[in-house]
Amino acid sequence: MVSEDFKRLMELIFKKKFQVESYDVEIVPNESIKTTISLKKNSVVETIESLELDLGLWVLKLKKVANSDGHFRLKHVKNVGGYYADIEFLLDEDGSRKKAAFERIKTGQYKPDFDFDREFEKLLSGQYSKHDKEVAKLKTQYYETLAIALMFSKKFLDLKQNAEKRDPLYAEYSTLLDDLLSKAFIKGKNAVELYKFFKAMVKIDIEGVASRALQERKFFDHEAEMLAQKGVVQGDLGIKHFLDWYRRWCELSSEFINATRIAYDLVSGKLNPREYLPYAENVKILKQSPYSKLVEVVDPYIRHTESHVTTQIDYVPGKKGEVVLLDTRKGKTKEIRRYSFEQILEMTKKLQRSLYPALLTTFVLNKTALKLLVLHSPEYKFMLLNLGR
Repeated sequence: MVSEDFKRLMELIFKKKFQVESYDVEIVPNESIKTTISLKKNSVVETIESLELDLGLWVLKLKKVANSDGHFRLKHVKNVGGYYADIEFLLDEDGSRKKAAFERIKTGQYKPDFDFDREFEKLLSGQYSKHDKEVAKLKTQYYETLAIALMFSKKFLDLKQNAEKRDPLYAEYSTLLDDLLSKAFIKGKNAVELYKFFKAMVKIDIEGVASRALQERKFFDHEAEMLAQKGVVQGDLGIKHFLDWYRRWCELSSEFINATRIAYDLVSGKLNPREYLPYAENVKILKQSPYSKLVEVVDPYIRHTESHVTTQIDYVPGKKGEVVLLDTRKGKTKEIRRYSFEQILEMTKKLQRSLYPALLTTFVLNKTALKLLVLHSPEYKFMLLNLGR
């Protein structure tokens, strides 16, 4: 027969959705065991004291796991032996399992048979079935996925460090971005919450943007080669190529500039930054911040006037030319500002060679670093203990 105390406990957990907060089991001479269990739902606390054996035996199988936010909780585990075997597997105190995983990857013995990023995000969302064999591979292939993430991070870090050595301006941009992003996203939360917070604030398909940038680089190199073969190009025609390149790299950087503004808003104390602001407004905010250096070569109006074909080229053969940015909205023509040809060339070079690469690599590395924090964290490992149970 199932005791009434046990029935009450099951009702609180499975019907009323209370969570077990703590428990205590003590031996009572000549009787049995005395179990005290505390449960909580929001601010409501329920306590059960019982001498019933079935309740005591059930409680003894409560083990620590973590939910999808990385918060620890107690959960009833049927296979206690398997639970402790998983803990031993994930501890790897001497590092031998991680070392062996690196070796299997380097020698080609291991090839991923599942989509790690998809299953990783699924686990962190909490939206998966306990019978999901794909998400369970996050546990069984833990060391291989960790090794791959570390190798990817090392590759990007090497690219960043080499770029910093070659280009002092890139180094200055990346240092400023590192400082800003660390202040905005690495504080006061567990590793899982940090990563999820970054993802919630920085809604960029970084891999997609990087792929588009690669295509633009091919286009840029192709046009530059054509211009070089042509030899001499009339000034007002040649500068149009640079204006177009500048506009394109501005467009590619727009999501990163928006995310940089969000990071600055967070550092400035804004708890709920606007998800999106127009390019010009983002740049204006950053130009008035301690991180103004990041947007020193960014002029949203070149992007705007080129897109709307309202740029005017003042050029007389044999004389220095100027680019005039015009605003013709509402049927009125208004001069916004002027640039010399040399200024446009220099701004385009800095945007394409220094700023955009710094934005891309720094955001990729920050996301990767936060993911590695998750993979190494006790919160994540205790989340994995839920899988296959």
